[in-house]
Amino acid sequence: MVMLAVAMLSVMVGLVIYSPTLYRMFCAAMGYGGTVNRATTKPIAEKFGRAHHQGAL
Repeated sequence: MVMLAVAMLSVMVGLVIYSPTLYRMFCAAMGYGGTVNRATTKPIAEKFGRAHHQGAL
């Protein structure tokens, strides 16, 4: 039981230590470049012509 706890703790510490590297690898693979993308188009509801509901159900 102690060995399992030590192994889990080691994995968690390893993830904390390598999280910046893992994040950079993820962003490089997904093309995000580590930056937040801002929406440049209309919201989906407006894009597909859905009317906004105004009033009671």
